[in-house]
Amino acid sequence: MRFFWLQIVLIFTPFLLYRLYVAFVIKRKMETGGSYNEVPLAILFIVGLVLSIISFVVIGLTGDHVTGGDYSPATLEDGEIVPPHIDE
Repeated sequence: MRFFWLQIVLIFTPFLLYRLYVAFVIKRKMETGGSYNEVPLAILFIVGLVLSIISFVVIGLTGDHVTGGDYSPATLEDGEIVPPHIDE
């Protein structure tokens, strides 16, 4: 679940940063008579996807991987649930 929320945060980060930019910088430009050009949402979405792809790579390279051993599914022993694990 943590991985899911990480992806959501990374996808929406460019939108949030742009919104903050608009709120603080562009508002002042409009008050002083400057011009304002909107950034297309497609660019923000692409930046969010790139951040997500980078996070996939980083998590894949730094994550805890178990490559050997036998998988034992969750079992019920003496009325207690034994979580799944990998026997090495």
